[in-house]
Amino acid sequence: MVDPRVQLLQRWLTNARRSQIANYEAANMYSRRNYGLGIPAVLFSAVVGTSVFAALGSSVSPEIQITVGIVSVIAAVLGALQTFLRWGELSSQCRSTAAEYGAIKREIGQIISFDESGGDIEEQSLSSIREKMDTLARDAPELPDHIWKRARVKVPLAADEQPSTA
Repeated sequence: MVDPRVQLLQRWLTNARRSQIANYEAANMYSRRNYGLGIPAVLFSAVVGTSVFAALGSSVSPEIQITVGIVSVIAAVLGALQTFLRWGELSSQCRSTAAEYGAIKREIGQIISFDESGGDIEEQSLSSIREKMDTLARDAPELPDHIWKRARVKVPLAADEQPSTA
């Protein structure tokens, strides 16, 4: 029979793996979105700046003035969205959270290997890991459901972790 403490650690290890994968995926998603807003904002701003500078001292048709004005508004809206949505910041937070889950995975692996070599798992070790995982879960950014679903597919529950149907 498997020690209940080892079973608990195995469940936590599965959760830490899923959380690490989900946070790395979210970091990549937020980073792509951040660039998706940022690059066009920079390009539109550059076009507007160049157009305004080129138009100094010359008469410009109203159509070009309107076009430059519209592009200027688009650049401002994209920049405002980038600031408001904070995708760059969310990407960094998710990447940091994923790295912390990686550290917890290594700590759990170390405790499990210590148990397998005949050592005894101390209650203090379990409490320490639980506290770290609770803190991470509380402080981590909220992730979209579709990312969690993919993480669950990538890291399924082991046979002994399946919920009982009895």
